[in-house]
Amino acid sequence: MLHDDEVRVDTATVRRLIQEHFPTLVCEEITPFQAGTDDAVFRIGRLAPARFPLRGADAKVCADALRREAQALQELSGYYPVSTSRPIGLEQLGRGYPRPRSMQSWVEGIPATPQGLSRSGTFALDIANLISAL
Repeated sequence: MLHDDEVRVDTATVRRLIQEHFPTLVCEEITPFQAGTDDAVFRIGRLAPARFPLRGADAKVCADALRREAQALQELSGYYPVSTSRPIGLEQLGRGYPRPRSMQSWVEGIPATPQGLSRSGTFALDIANLISAL
């Protein structure tokens, strides 16, 4: 652990929380997708990433931040000329995890990296259209 206030989350915990709050997804494969110093992300089947804040604020502050993020995603999605992630759920405390967490829809694609899409004219045009739409 990098931080004193960091909590751990593993696939078994994610499965229990999915069963508790999203029982229709319990048969989906759960795969660790990305872990940083502030969040861990698990992919739930092909449908959704679930993000678990790992540190910091108390549960209310964390829930408020996740709620604002979900609201911004929902509001901005109407302006984007490209597919965007949409909020699926915001869950409060659950068995074995002390912080709220969020789930969004998954958008298939290729991650933008300096080695990948940085030389793509189509990607550059998508970004320009996005900025223009905002």
